[in-house]
Amino acid sequence: QPLPAPSLVCLMLANHETGVLQPVAELGLSCHAENIPLHVDAVQAVGKIPVNFSALHAATLSFAPHKFHGPRGIGGLLVRDDHELSPQLRGGFQEAGLRPGTEPLPLVIGLQVALRIALRDIESRSRRLAALRDRLEQRLRSLWPSLAVNGSTAHRLSHVANVAFLGLDRRSLSVALDLAGIACSTGAACASGSSEPSPVLLAMGLDDRTVAGSLRFSLGATTTADDIDEAARRMEQVLRQAESAARRHARGSSVTTGLSG
Repeated sequence: QPLPAPSLVCLMLANHETGVLQPVAELGLSCHAENIPLHVDAVQAVGKIPVNFSALHAATLSFAPHKFHGPRGIGGLLVRDDHELSPQLRGGFQEAGLRPGTEPLPLVIGLQVALRIALRDIESRSRRLAALRDRLEQRLRSLWPSLAVNGSTAHRLSHVANVAFLGLDRRSLSVALDLAGIACSTGAACASGSSEPSPVLLAMGLDDRTVAGSLRFSLGATTTADDIDEAARRMEQVLRQAESAARRHARGSSVTTGLSG
């Protein structure tokens, strides 16, 4: 028996862990042909790459200014002209009757200004960040030859690098890097504090060893080549210590195994 058609499809334009861009326009066209509304989560993409709302064939699209150096505590939602929303809360006439409550004007203005600045030189900034991301990945590969770059074969955002230090544990490595003054994450911000492996990397079909050693690094508009080189210098010492600890652990496991046998 055929499944009923969905009432709504939600897609992510750019993945928040790997930076990989999804074929949303193609899928949006299919949704439009079937008269199924499409919501696009473009939080990672807006302000980083050019985004054409109409070309995505989406009914709605969400974005957040803190991703392009704007204020926190506010977000934006684009709604296609032929699509109507029903309010979840009632009691006021603000925001065309869709959401009651006084609008935070300072945050609204901050969003507008930040977006204007982000779009002003978006293509040149994207190229510069892509070069810095590649520089970071090359430096890390020179320090850890078995390094794997997750999503490297796909079109991806220029400021995100998700790499796997094969043979190391992502959790202990992230702690050591934090102590060295290097910010990274073992997954998405919404899963902060979780020790579970990344659902994104598991869904990509990556093996356990790759998932176990994967960390996410991101670059900002103010990141420089000197920042990349300094990060690599600090990481070299951390990786040497991690490799030494891994070898000691392996030797200890071998001795234990031999004794127990």
